[in-house]
Amino acid sequence: MTSTALDEGRRPTFLVRGIILATWIAAMLASGLLSPSAVAGGLSFVVLACAAFALTGFTPAEARAALRHAVGSADPGGCPGSSALFWESAARTAWVSGALGSILFFAIALWDSERETHVVAIEMALSFVPALYGLALAALFLMPALRARRTDPPAPGRGSSGAVAPPGSGPARGVPWDRWLGSLLFLILLAWTVGRSSLGIAHSRFTPWGILMHGPALLVVVGAALVLRLVAGNDLGRRIGAAIHAIAGGFGSLVGMTLALLGFVDGDLSRLTSGMSFCLTACFLALLGILVLAAPAEDRRASMGEAGYPSVPSRVACLVFPLAALAFTALTLFLAITPMIKKM
Repeated sequence: MTSTALDEGRRPTFLVRGIILATWIAAMLASGLLSPSAVAGGLSFVVLACAAFALTGFTPAEARAALRHAVGSADPGGCPGSSALFWESAARTAWVSGALGSILFFAIALWDSERETHVVAIEMALSFVPALYGLALAALFLMPALRARRTDPPAPGRGSSGAVAPPGSGPARGVPWDRWLGSLLFLILLAWTVGRSSLGIAHSRFTPWGILMHGPALLVVVGAALVLRLVAGNDLGRRIGAAIHAIAGGFGSLVGMTLALLGFVDGDLSRLTSGMSFCLTACFLALLGILVLAAPAEDRRASMGEAGYPSVPSRVACLVFPLAALAFTALTLFLAITPMIKKM
């Protein structure tokens, strides 16, 4: 096949993704103007995150086939195993991004210290709403995945996902920039969500990024993840990437919560706030690593039919760690509200 024919074959894909990209950016800007709160903004955050990561591990043809399988089309095209993988990935993204959104809105609620105490407490409590949205969407996305699994269960010789690699696929499948498009869009969404919260608000001694990028926590979580990856080796490290991030985040969260509880018992406010920030940073970085680094890479390998992707440890980590992160955040809420109540 000549290079001209290849360019002509790629034009529809670039056109479709260009339209999706423009629509996604317009929706992100609209969400920033219309839904600044956790209740409304959390829903747009989770939906846009799911849309962004759908561009990362799957081609437009795979996405169209998955949608046709979901609505029960008589001739959906594509492989049911690939469709099941698409919807499983969407469910995981919804659940993990919902937990991440809750931590993000929790930090945003803390940063403006000029507001009244009860207003801050209410917004911190409402920050858990994005996780509810993520859980509801995850349950919704799992239904077509389970239906596709029943239609086409994994057969010997396929990957654990049941997907069949398309002709000509391999490690070089797709355009390099295309692989990171969804992750880049999500990082833009993350920065926009935090940036729009500061519009029209006076300077405060707390900032969302200061809470979510605690220096010592950053070193602990990143260092723990690197050590685990080196010990696991290249092959195993790629297979359990999400589990590695979850273990590192869990370790950092426990360290931060220990510091916060010691500060709470001793009445040391600086140690309490430092421990809270440490814990939130650890949860935030682990969930971010799962979404941006580990999960998209596993999805791409699974869609190419490689055996062992996504791995059982990674699936368990994506299911359990967001719940643990929400539990840590709830405990942080208790530790933050208790001194506020005493001052009222």
